Amino acid sequence: MEENIHSEEAIQNLIDLFGEEEITKVFNEKDFSQYQQDPVGFIKTELNVKYIPDDIVEVCESVRDNKVTVAQSATGTGKAMVNGVSVLTPNGFKNIEDFKIGDEISNTYSGKSNIIGVYPQGKKKSCIIKFNDGSETKCSLDHTWTLEDRISHFKKKDLTVWKLLNHGWKTKDNSVRWRLPKLDKVYMNERKYKLDPYVLGCWLGDGCKNLSIITNIDEEVWNGIEDAGFKLSRYQGQSKRVYGLITKLKELGINDKYSYEKYIPEEYKYGSINQRLELLRGLLDTDGTIDKKNLTSFSSSSYKLASDVRFLIRSLGGFVKSISTKKTTHRDHYLVHFSLFCKEKIFKIKRKEERRKKQTENKFGGRKYITDIKYLGEEECTCIMVDSDDNLFIVEDSFIPTHNTFVAAALAIWHYKCFPESQTVVTAAPPEENIKSKLWSELVSFVLKNRRIFKKDKILTLKLTDDINLSKIHDSDDVEVESGKHFIMGKPISSTGSVEERESKFSGQHADWLLFLLDEGDAIPDEVFRGIDGCMSSDGARILIMYNPKRRGGHAYNLIRKGLANVVTLSAFNHPNVTSGENLIPGAVSRDKVIERIHEWTEPLREDEEPDASCFEIPDFLVGAIGIGGSGKEYPPLKKETRRIVDQQFAYKILGIYPTQSSNQLISEAWIDNAVTRWKLYVAQYGENPQDNVRGVFGMDVADEGDDSCCVCKKYGNFVKGFDRWRGIDTDLSATRLSKIYANDEPIQANVECDGIGAAIPPKIRRNHYLKCVGCGKTYFNVKHVKCPVCEEKIRQSGDESREHLSSVLEMKHFNIKKVVVSTPSKHKCDHGRFDKLRDELWWAVKDWLEKDQSAMIPDIPELREELLVMEFFESPQNGKIKVTDKKKIRQKLGRSSDTADSLIQCFYNHFGNPRVRNLL
Repeated sequence: MEENIHSEEAIQNLIDLFGEEEITKVFNEKDFSQYQQDPVGFIKTELNVKYIPDDIVEVCESVRDNKVTVAQSATGTGKAMVNGVSVLTPNGFKNIEDFKIGDEISNTYSGKSNIIGVYPQGKKKSCIIKFNDGSETKCSLDHTWTLEDRISHFKKKDLTVWKLLNHGWKTKDNSVRWRLPKLDKVYMNERKYKLDPYVLGCWLGDGCKNLSIITNIDEEVWNGIEDAGFKLSRYQGQSKRVYGLITKLKELGINDKYSYEKYIPEEYKYGSINQRLELLRGLLDTDGTIDKKNLTSFSSSSYKLASDVRFLIRSLGGFVKSISTKKTTHRDHYLVHFSLFCKEKIFKIKRKEERRKKQTENKFGGRKYITDIKYLGEEECTCIMVDSDDNLFIVEDSFIPTHNTFVAAALAIWHYKCFPESQTVVTAAPPEENIKSKLWSELVSFVLKNRRIFKKDKILTLKLTDDINLSKIHDSDDVEVESGKHFIMGKPISSTGSVEERESKFSGQHADWLLFLLDEGDAIPDEVFRGIDGCMSSDGARILIMYNPKRRGGHAYNLIRKGLANVVTLSAFNHPNVTSGENLIPGAVSRDKVIERIHEWTEPLREDEEPDASCFEIPDFLVGAIGIGGSGKEYPPLKKETRRIVDQQFAYKILGIYPTQSSNQLISEAWIDNAVTRWKLYVAQYGENPQDNVRGVFGMDVADEGDDSCCVCKKYGNFVKGFDRWRGIDTDLSATRLSKIYANDEPIQANVECDGIGAAIPPKIRRNHYLKCVGCGKTYFNVKHVKCPVCEEKIRQSGDESREHLSSVLEMKHFNIKKVVVSTPSKHKCDHGRFDKLRDELWWAVKDWLEKDQSAMIPDIPELREELLVMEFFESPQNGKIKVTDKKKIRQKLGRSSDTADSLIQCFYNHFGNPRVRNLL
């Protein structure tokens, strides 16, 4: 049976929070047909929306008057928490109401972001949310959380607290349902410390009051202390004096603390990731345990120290459920049981770290789940806006990540309520979760807040109607079979199945009053539009397509190009926050941000230049306006002038229009943005390290002019790790440099462009070899060793017991270097025709990779972005074959050669072979 989103349990939750009289209040039936020509009046009066910006009014009126409306919008976001909630910054926690524009905060992917808006909200209905590890926080009921749903196999959903209450926060068997996304190690600034963090951790665990003495049995601990620059003096038994330690402890004010009084000095809790890891290693090497069941814990007679360690572990992405008490004959001990799955070592002691490597992460354990939501009443709240990609930030010292489609949902309800037997279909670009967690959730939120006008309506999964016979619905996913003709329906677009199946799913809708609402319309497949087009024959049929205009392409763009749609541009210049200079709509775009982007992303038009499509005029209300940027920088007053867009983001993020680009541009900026975003998310989680067992394919562009650079691209599968660059056209030096890069990283092969002087490099490298030690991995060139001298010395010094684990064997390895002559004729073709040269084919391969491969990842390097965006394709007038922009034109456009991108395309030359390996013993 379909899941009833508007369940009895959900209704009871609302009644418990707000009282039965408030929730079950029912009014007489009302005829809304009076609003058929007044959608704005309906939204304001019946849906209780107090303020609607002018551009949203224009969208509503366009849907009323036009068959097809395209809404191109700029961007903006925000989030609200109860005053007093602490938010993590790179220097520690700070109450949300104390922030100002330009302040830095820590985000969830080991980075930091800037506050770009602070908006006091006044009193709002608020709640307290509790989690299974004992942590809690406060927020408004309309605050949005990113959560993972256990019922749907932990798919991510963005839910306001209102929607969370409607879904229910527990499963049918009363188990926890919603969990927070896994938190990575959070970013904090590196600090200068008087005492090395590892040594401090060792003293807190095994140090003596008012003495420089530490007691421990493990040699790795003493090595770690010596590595920090301290000298040791052996004492009888297992204790050693650490010279100079007591002086450092006195400066920190903790030298005279008994074991049950110890704590981590405040500044050490907010060091960099590496500094906090070192501190944790010192604490765990002394008072940490990993038992036979592979459970990790920390023990201390100081509750304050145990609490500080819990804080430390959470800040590094770990999970601590609670601090338990162990009774002893002397003093109680406090145990911190925790899970911390990370690539970095958390013990320096080998036997402990080896046991930790056997731990496996349980997807049901070690995560924050919501356990309870309690209504607080009305509380003072503050909304902040941040400029991070994921719009998340960290609240409370228990490290809880949190964050913040109005017009479509409001228009859907207007159409459904005001037109008899109307049909309203809403959808969004794949994946399917887009429609469920965003647009449909917004619609359900309107229903919950305005129950008086929905007393006869039923809300099913992705369907709202007042004429459905629920008793006839059993296990079918097709609610249309037993429903009437009057409904709002959400239709997901599946990323699987055939083109024909997707087209047929959206065809066959027929009614006198029919409305299609499409969110993220530029990413909706063409076959969906074809299915909808077949339903648009009646005079009352309407379609609204909404998106951020990044890419000139697809069905929506063609509608505009052919003049078949009324276009409404939702520009930041029309937003009331920007026109008034006041934050009338908290969390939306601000005047300061617009002024910052005008200065950073545009430039004044020179007197000798003629304005073109990339130009705009400063609106009168911004003339003379100054702004404060996200970094606190103050920008000078704007002048009444024409400016040119130099960063295409300004077009779609501020003006809400397409970026200017030629119709034959090879690579879209949107594809680049997507690949860069994926790269940043990957690096934030795993660092700049390729996945295990993935070997690279390297590409090299060779400098052939004095101002060019040699460049090597390191590509591992779909992950571009980065680029190595150097100046010079000396082929001997370049061959040596590439040899060292190859030997260090050992790719499958390296491809070298050989049309110019680069042809000399592969033969120079291939006639040589290198030696690599099986034991330590050290690389040798031009030597006659058969054994590694470093490992031989270790073997000589080691005892018999450990000697068998060491190896000094050298393997002889050869270089797998391929010549790529890009000027050779291509033997392949694409949908547009045959390629002219191999270079054209390789560039097209990069284009297909960025466009079609949803796992493509490239670093955000300005030079690479410029070089990719400058490329165009066309048919050769000589032979009709596909060509791309040649190097001479690229140099004219950029004022330099495209070394970075040219090294990237070499990676797509796929003639693989294997280098030889020979053991010298």
